[in-house]
Amino acid sequence: MPEYTLIRADMSKHFSFDVKGIALKVAGEYYIAIDQSLSGDQLDMVYKHELSHILLGHLDRDIETAVKEREADEYAARMTDQEYKKLQEMAKTTLAQGGNPCDNVNVVKKRQNKSL
Repeated sequence: MPEYTLIRADMSKHFSFDVKGIALKVAGEYYIAIDQSLSGDQLDMVYKHELSHILLGHLDRDIETAVKEREADEYAARMTDQEYKKLQEMAKTTLAQGGNPCDNVNVVKKRQNKSL
C-alpha cells in the first residue's frame, strides 16, 4: 500500500451529487477525501471502501465503475480491524488539521485537472 493523504471536508460543497468519500491519484500521489460529517461505523466503512480502491489498483486501471464499486465494497467488508488500523497509520497527512479542509479538496481537484 502506498502512502496517501487523508482529507476530511464538507464534500457537499464540492460535488453536485451525494459523495461520502473519494479516492484520487494526482501526479502520482494518492488522496482519500471523506466527508467531515461522517463518524463511527459509517466513517469506517467509507474509509475502508476508499482504501480498497487504492489497494485494488482501481486508480491505475480503466475499469467499469460498477465493477470498481462492487470490488471495493467486497474488499472493505472483508478488511480486518488490524489491517484497517495499519492502513490508517499510513496516511501521510490529514489535511483537515491545518486550515480549511474544503480548500484542500479544491487543491486536489485542481491538481487532478492539470494532470489530465
